[in-house]
Amino acid sequence: MSGRAIGTETEWWVPGRVEIDDVAPVVSCGVYPAKAVVGEVVPVSAAVWREGHEAVAATLVVRYLGVRYPHLTDRPRARVLPTPSEPQQRVKPLLIPMTSGQEPFVFHGQFTPDRVGLWTFRVDGWGDPIHTWRHGLIAKLDAGQGETELSNDLLVGAVLLERAATGVPRGLRDPL
Repeated sequence: MSGRAIGTETEWWVPGRVEIDDVAPVVSCGVYPAKAVVGEVVPVSAAVWREGHEAVAATLVVRYLGVRYPHLTDRPRARVLPTPSEPQQRVKPLLIPMTSGQEPFVFHGQFTPDRVGLWTFRVDGWGDPIHTWRHGLIAKLDAGQGETELSNDLLVGAVLLERAATGVPRGLRDPL
């Protein structure tokens, strides 16, 4: 009998992958864009999860693309519209942290369009090693473990926090 070991071929599941499902708002399964008016709060939610016990986090990435609506004409829809003669200035995206909700793995965020035009958003998800470490440490403290039993865990936390701080200039770092 011939067989293959699991993991030697392409599989549908890859360990460590963060999945993002059920992103809202969505209209007709994404066929039409969601609409809002200037100043209206747009709530966004998504189910962000991964296999295993490690914590996940999510960020809402919002970008303003400018006024790019095609003029209503009798042209067929498949025809490509000419690009505008003045290129619009590219705007840096807004990165908005999402918070976890009452339901497990569901994250919520919101943004408010401040001008007329086309806005896009996406949800980025990732594993959160600092939250995973903190949750485990609190559980061990609640179980009655002391400083001597937790010395290795505290060193691991120090390494995680130092690694997270390397991308932030010293002057902008807040003490914990």
